Amino acid sequence: MVRAVHIGIETAGSPLATINELGPRAIVADFGNNAGLILGPELPGWRTRPIETWRCESFVDGVSVGRGAASLLPGGPFESLRFLLARNARRSRPLHAGDLVSAGAVTGVHAIKAGQTARVVFEGGGEILCTAQPFAGAAAHPGGGAR
Repeated sequence: MVRAVHIGIETAGSPLATINELGPRAIVADFGNNAGLILGPELPGWRTRPIETWRCESFVDGVSVGRGAASLLPGGPFESLRFLLARNARRSRPLHAGDLVSAGAVTGVHAIKAGQTARVVFEGGGEILCTAQPFAGAAAHPGGGAR
């Protein structure tokens, strides 16, 4: 069922700059604080490579802010997918060919402000570089910014 595994970054984007400080309930109330997905290249050898070797490290402005591994997700990334498929099936919302699924933020949640750079290095899989941009609604929301 899984056609490919890619490296990627989950992005968040709440107009509430302090959302991460308010905790999980605030994030859920903000629809998961999900603003999108930066999709990188396919992880080489993902079908035969042990999940314990799917490791990455996140940097903000060159400073390490978190390390993680796919194997640290409860049950691993394929358990996340199984859970999603089961949940969506109960709600009559099946996934379709080509749908993208993010299994989790394994290095944690990291605040980043407009103009700062992020780099995530995926061991044996490449890296993703990006620069945070202002939240589109920041002018309408005092204190809002990139997340």
